[in-house]
Amino acid sequence: MDTSAANSVAGGGGNLVAAPNLDRSTQIKVGEQVIEIDPDNVTVIKELGHGAYGIVELIQHEPSGVKLAVKKIRASNLQDETRLLRDMEVLVKSRGCPTIV
Repeated sequence: MDTSAANSVAGGGGNLVAAPNLDRSTQIKVGEQVIEIDPDNVTVIKELGHGAYGIVELIQHEPSGVKLAVKKIRASNLQDETRLLRDMEVLVKSRGCPTIV
């Protein structure tokens, strides 16, 4: 399973909005603009970091020009899935924190 979590680095205040098909796309609100993030409409600019469970990349949403940090996490077993859910919980609880991008 390859799951991505995104939050805006443009303006420092994106809000994740669940889309029906999270395996393929999601929506993110940047200011007053809601954009559809899909693998077909983004370009990877560079890798920002990596760790034991995945990588963080800087991407650009081509239709809007918005840049985003995307964390791609690999979960290949139940222990990895538990860590993934814990990581996602931290991100949700940290929503609005100015130091989390």
